[in-house]
Amino acid sequence: ASSSAEAENTPPAPTRPAISVVSVEKAVLRDRVRASGLVGAVERVLIQPQVEGQAIDDILAEVGDHVAAGQVLARLSDTALKLQKSQLTASRASALALIAQADAQLIEARAAADEAQRNLNRAEQLRKQGNASQAATDQAATSATSANARVMVATQGAEAAKAQLELVDAQIENVELQLSRTEIRAPFAGEVVEKNVTVGGIGSASGQPMFVLVRDGLLELSADLAEQDLPRVLTGLRATLRAAGVSEPLTGTVRLVEPAIDTATRLGRARVTIDQADQVRTGMFLE
Repeated sequence: ASSSAEAENTPPAPTRPAISVVSVEKAVLRDRVRASGLVGAVERVLIQPQVEGQAIDDILAEVGDHVAAGQVLARLSDTALKLQKSQLTASRASALALIAQADAQLIEARAAADEAQRNLNRAEQLRKQGNASQAATDQAATSATSANARVMVATQGAEAAKAQLELVDAQIENVELQLSRTEIRAPFAGEVVEKNVTVGGIGSASGQPMFVLVRDGLLELSADLAEQDLPRVLTGLRATLRAAGVSEPLTGTVRLVEPAIDTATRLGRARVTIDQADQVRTGMFLE
């Protein structure tokens, strides 16, 4: 009986802890930041006409077209400008005739002035020798002064005619510049994403742009980031992007982390350039 009591009062043996042993290895710890946002253009190019009030004769680009730099997208009517150039060309011919006439008058006036000066010199010489009266000398001096005045007037007339020619030439250059602008060209290569023109409409820079291009076809994700994640996202980091309906993930690179935080949402924004821009569309949601 005593043996049974001692057995009941004996405490159980302590359980030994299980110990796992592994080798120490070096590994890279990866930190991932999750964000989402909408796809947009890296740079939108708005194309407006530089000639006001001209009708649209032809449209050579449509939404979705990939255009090269300098490619003609539309043509404006140039009829009125060509008529204006013809009128200015006629004015230029008239200005050239006026210049020729003014030059002839100047030559004539200078010849008359030289003759009057020679007469004055002879009259003064004869007056000194006592062979001419003072009245004759005074008359010769008056004639010389009048001839010099006509030379001055002829010179100013020639200069005015040349100034008129320069004005007409400047007007012709301006019309030629406007004529060159009747062809609406793409300033950069890109993809047409908007077209707001129709044949027969009037080109104007005050309304909607005629065309909107995505420069070089580059698209980016504007990803909204939590405030605490912003310090962990740096320019140049690679990103994995997923979109609805796209089986394979896309890739991109952080182009810019905006310095400001939205005070209402407390979110920052990173701009991620998308490598496979042809697989996404503007306005698509990515994460």
